[in-house]
Amino acid sequence: MSTSRPFAIEEITVALGENVINIAQDLPSFAPAIEKTGIRVVHETSGSAADLAVKAVSEMRTKRPEQIDNLGALILVSQSHSMYLPSMAFEVQDRCKLPNEILAIDLNQGCSGFVQSLQFAVSLVGDFKNILIVCADNYRSKLDKSDRSTNAVFSDAATATLVSDRNALEIIGNCHFSDGSGRALLFQSIGKSQNDGFLHMSGSDVWMFTKRIVYNQIMQTLQKSNVLPSEVGDFYLHQASDLVLKDLKKKLGPDANVPVEMKLIGNTVSSTIPILLEHRIAKLSQQISVFSGFGVGLSASSLVIRPTMDLG
Repeated sequence: MSTSRPFAIEEITVALGENVINIAQDLPSFAPAIEKTGIRVVHETSGSAADLAVKAVSEMRTKRPEQIDNLGALILVSQSHSMYLPSMAFEVQDRCKLPNEILAIDLNQGCSGFVQSLQFAVSLVGDFKNILIVCADNYRSKLDKSDRSTNAVFSDAATATLVSDRNALEIIGNCHFSDGSGRALLFQSIGKSQNDGFLHMSGSDVWMFTKRIVYNQIMQTLQKSNVLPSEVGDFYLHQASDLVLKDLKKKLGPDANVPVEMKLIGNTVSSTIPILLEHRIAKLSQQISVFSGFGVGLSASSLVIRPTMDLG
């Protein structure tokens, strides 16, 4: 029996970096990576992560003005802060003219960030009614332009996900994994103390981490939920690369439905799962779904979500 509060994902809005980069045409020396990543286009912004966040929130206000005017909390997920303090949540609150009477917090997390922030939001939704999860990163500003392992993968993007207390969905299982001993596999130092201040990613080691941890975590979460893999409608997995997703799908079985939306978008860090969900929200009320985010930390978080009403 689930002890999760009922909730709904009402709307998702997306803002991609305005500059579109075709890897084969614009970065031809990185083109060989496409076969492994499955990513042909990435997006880069000339602005900040906060600028992208403001775009996503502004679109959400256009679509859901009443709920934004009655917002109870803002959870902002980012690893692309332009200042130490105050938090980016306060900048977005001010620039988007969100209510002053809200809880505004930052979550410094990467590819697991959306799943973790949703877990937090659902625990708070009974008190705050309408909660906005904003994921925003401009990882491309962190990249060494000669580094194929990152330049052919990451995109700049922001998403805004409106979570309400409407009785529609529930979390029936969750598992989390945190291993700081692997932090050197994907990191960016403050200043230029390490790797000249650029983002470092040991792609092969991070891939081995996903092979070792993620599938087992998903299966553990399903077991805790008393759900069989065959009962899952969609597995919404972090869009790390084609190599990673194909490996996970193979383990999950030939009938597992694993949506992919990165070919023309890229790896948008914490925004990948919201981007998958943007046009699939209605499906959540019709089936059991799995969300799984994994990466920098090293971390992995998985949820099993089902409609609160009997599927019949």
